[in-house]
This record gives sequence, structure tokens and C-alpha cells, in this order.
Amino acid sequence: MISYVDHQLYIGEQGDAESPPSFISAVFWTALDPQISPPPNMVFARLPLKEYTEPDLIDLEMGVEWLARHIQEHHILVACRVGLGRSPSIIIAYLCCKHDLSFKEAQELVTQKRPGTTPLPHLGTLIEQLKMKTPVFSHRTR
Repeated sequence: MISYVDHQLYIGEQGDAESPPSFISAVFWTALDPQISPPPNMVFARLPLKEYTEPDLIDLEMGVEWLARHIQEHHILVACRVGLGRSPSIIIAYLCCKHDLSFKEAQELVTQKRPGTTPLPHLGTLIEQLKMKTPVFSHRTR
């Protein structure tokens, strides 16, 4: 089941990513396994994150940047196997880095929209490191 989050962002699971609804125009698959085939006529990218594992800082940065590049032109489905860990974590990072929400605010928003959300380990700390590493992430884009 797809969950609307904010500003053209949606969270979903594997089945949603493999066969997205017609209003979705981009799919961001955030799982190492399983691998899925890009849906036809979609902008598609894959960020191979491991389940239940702290993401690499560079992966987090790449995820935030991919969303930022495509958000103005697409309704984006960010998905992983069950849509509770990796995909919500990338959206939380995006909201913190590009919309200046605190980790707590972003996590509460995403959890409200997608009950059962369980961010990846140390996500809040990694987001803070990313914001310090990349000062442009400290500026609001809303």
C-alpha cells in the first residue's frame, strides 16, 4: 500500500515499485535485495541499501540528491521490500537536508504517514554528519 508523505513523495513496498499506480512517474528503489526491473515508462534509480544496516554516508547523500533532482518534475515512489525501513529513511534524510526539518520532526511526519516506520540505525547522526559535510543541505528549499 502506497503512503503519501509530502511534496510529491510516496513510500511503498516491492509490489508497488514493480507495478506503480498511474500518477507515479518515478521510482526510487532503495534495496540491495531483491532487485527489481524498472517499470516501463518511468524514471528509475536504485540505491542498494542493506536491510536493518546503517547506511553509508555517501549512499545517504546520493539518495537525497536524487530526490532533490527529480522532485520538481515527478511524483516519486520511494520503495523497498516492505516500505518500513530503507525507503522511509531516505525520505527522512531528504526532509531534514532539503526542507530543514529536524530529525525528530521528519521521523514523526513519516511515521504518521507510514505507521510502522523503523529508520535505519544511527540515521539521525548520519543526517547531521551529512549536513555538516554538505553545507547546502542546511538551506531550506520549500
